[in-house]
Amino acid sequence: MTMLSSLMMSMMVTASLPLPPTLIVAPLSSRKTDSADSNTLTSLIRIYAGQSSQFTLVTPEELGAIDEELKRQLSGGCDETSCIADIGGALGAKYMLTGGLNRLGNRYILTLKLIDIEKVRAVSTVADQSNSIEAFADSLPAKIRELFKEGGRAPNARELQAQTAQAEQATKAARLEAERARQEADEAKRQLALARQAADSQRIQAAQQREAEARSLELAKEKQRRRAARREAEARALEEAQRKAAKKAKLLGSPEFPAKHCKAIKRARPKAKDGMYYLKRSKAPYPSWCDMQTKGGGWTLVLSIDGRKNTFAYDSPLWTNKKTLNAKLAKKPPFEVKTKAFYRVPFKEVRILMWDGKKYWAEQFIPYKARSLYDVFKDGKYKPTKLGRKRWKSLVKGGSLQRRCNKEGFNVYNRLMRVRIGIIANQENDCSTPDSRIGIGAGSSDPLRGPNRSVGNEAIGFEPDNGVKRTTAWGLVYVR
Repeated sequence: MTMLSSLMMSMMVTASLPLPPTLIVAPLSSRKTDSADSNTLTSLIRIYAGQSSQFTLVTPEELGAIDEELKRQLSGGCDETSCIADIGGALGAKYMLTGGLNRLGNRYILTLKLIDIEKVRAVSTVADQSNSIEAFADSLPAKIRELFKEGGRAPNARELQAQTAQAEQATKAARLEAERARQEADEAKRQLALARQAADSQRIQAAQQREAEARSLELAKEKQRRRAARREAEARALEEAQRKAAKKAKLLGSPEFPAKHCKAIKRARPKAKDGMYYLKRSKAPYPSWCDMQTKGGGWTLVLSIDGRKNTFAYDSPLWTNKKTLNAKLAKKPPFEVKTKAFYRVPFKEVRILMWDGKKYWAEQFIPYKARSLYDVFKDGKYKPTKLGRKRWKSLVKGGSLQRRCNKEGFNVYNRLMRVRIGIIANQENDCSTPDSRIGIGAGSSDPLRGPNRSVGNEAIGFEPDNGVKRTTAWGLVYVR
């Protein structure tokens, strides 16, 4: 059984007793005033109304039995006919005391109405006005008595005296409650101010810290920019000095005026032709062949490899050390060469050229930036490129590769097929058992896969796209 049902049964049992009619005190409606003040006056009205012998006041416990929608309506002041009827029907009450606390200019106006719920009409009405809300606490007992005189029997002298005493006590209690509420509100405001002050302090500290970090970062960046600018200026000054000296004597690239690389010679001497020049990075000058015509010129020869030999097979230490081979370059290759440019010339492009020793030759250009070729190969780690299988196949006449895997780049390693610069392929969807390759610096752990043919095209079978190939070639590597 619900609380509302219990309440209704209790009211039905007591209906036969000669009890005063039931009264509901609705919260005061509040316009342009503090809701805390209207709530305090509503509490005082309930106290003074409860002291009257003319009515039986509905208790807060009984009000708790009504549903949430009626509670919401009641908390809003309950002036509408439907609200009055619903509340009265839910609690079986005969009368309702309602009213409002309003403001007109600098004055406060309090209105109270005693409503007959069954007839939905006002039995009596009173009003009061004052410059302060506190004055209503003193006038409320008289206003309640005035309201109840017109709606029922007037209290006798003893009841009036008792009501007055109770009203004074209630007024005193209400004032104490109001004072306590004000103190709590002041304390809450003080705590809020402290919290805001602490938050402001934290924000200021965070902002100062961010500003300090930003300044520190900017200083560090500025130092880096200055160092970079200084290094660049020094490098430009040195290069400019070299260019001026070479321009004056027309000898940049000679033993007396060695250049950093072939591109520096081409930049200073646009009409320079292919030939032998002298380069220097940090130590003694060394000879190097420079291609000054192909694709803008300035290409430095680093390696020349005879693919019929295993001098530069994949596992040769010449790929990972700084030893040279035939580095004096008394004439233009083809003959096997490894110059000091292998570990001294930085670059942004790699040019690879293959020649079958007769009429067919082809070349490809790989964008790749490194301090030197030695830095590319010394750690043996795979470094991918994006040349594509079609371009790799073009390096060899009738080039042939299997259609899958297609792993290309530098240090492309597999125990069956591997190349220092090139591509390996397989007929399966992985690179675990490749049977074909094209490139420079090739090798294999399988005697059937051409371990000693260091440059060219090896395709031993298993579905190569252009048949079986065991082609060797000369391989030349330039950088720029």
